[in-house]
Amino acid sequence: PVGWRHPLDPGQFAAHISSAMMDGFSSPDGHSSTSLREEERTAWLLNSLTDRKAAEASAALFYWVRAARYEPTPGERELLMECERRASRGAGIAALGGGLAGSLLSRSLKMPTPQRIVLGMTGALVGHGLATFRSHAPSLAMLLQHGAEARSSGDSSPLAEQAERILQLGGRQAVRTIHRNLAASLSQQQGGQQQGG
Repeated sequence: PVGWRHPLDPGQFAAHISSAMMDGFSSPDGHSSTSLREEERTAWLLNSLTDRKAAEASAALFYWVRAARYEPTPGERELLMECERRASRGAGIAALGGGLAGSLLSRSLKMPTPQRIVLGMTGALVGHGLATFRSHAPSLAMLLQHGAEARSSGDSSPLAEQAERILQLGGRQAVRTIHRNLAASLSQQQGGQQQGG
């Protein structure tokens, strides 16, 4: 709604979601997340990172950024720009390779020119989509490493910390939790407006 504001400021809202997401979480080995050393937790997350988990976590992280109206730190913004450049470059190369493979296949099958064009375009789209899907894992790994380096230097990276929480909880569950907290905040805001009216 126009003019709607979170009942909490962005920082409070982000912290509220983050704490709610971690309630009751324990790692697969039975230890609570707080009992793991930060270095061990980061290493465990990196070792367990798959393309599918990374894609789901990236979607959840993007949803959190929008819901919490989070503004990345300068270091995070620079890292995100580098990740975007790498992903774009990789997707472009994959699209070119996929298109070339499709064209070569169509030539070997002696297809008519229109079908060759379609197969080449299909190969390019498949290559681009696969490269984009697989770009999430290295990008998240870079973000987790950035967070670890920030902690070791006495600094912090809220975006990396949130990425860790999402990976621990699971991307889909994280989205549901964020959505639930967002709906609760909206309901609280609307209730306060009705009482004030």
